[in-house]
Amino acid sequence: MLILHVDAPIWAHVAYFGLAWAALSTYWDRWGTDDVEWYEWLITGIGYALAVLPYAIATGQWEAFWAHAAAQIGLFMAVRLGSKNVWVEECGSGASIIISKLAFLIP
Repeated sequence: MLILHVDAPIWAHVAYFGLAWAALSTYWDRWGTDDVEWYEWLITGIGYALAVLPYAIATGQWEAFWAHAAAQIGLFMAVRLGSKNVWVEECGSGASIIISKLAFLIP
């Protein structure tokens, strides 16, 4: 978000970094199995959505926050549950994380 030049105070960038790191490093795979349930992807999408909350608080761009949240929760679950191809899942979820942040560039 710093690279996108989102006009926010430094504390928002630092808070986003910490929240995004926490969300991205959370993986719900149970030990000994590759099964991940739909609600686990829902929780992951919510975590990704909440990571940008500091930007919404700092800039007042609540529309961008809700657009990002809807994209993360909806697209993330659709990509993860709708595909059995690991490359499609990883690239699709990564692209949704990046593209949905562009909403914060809309004035």
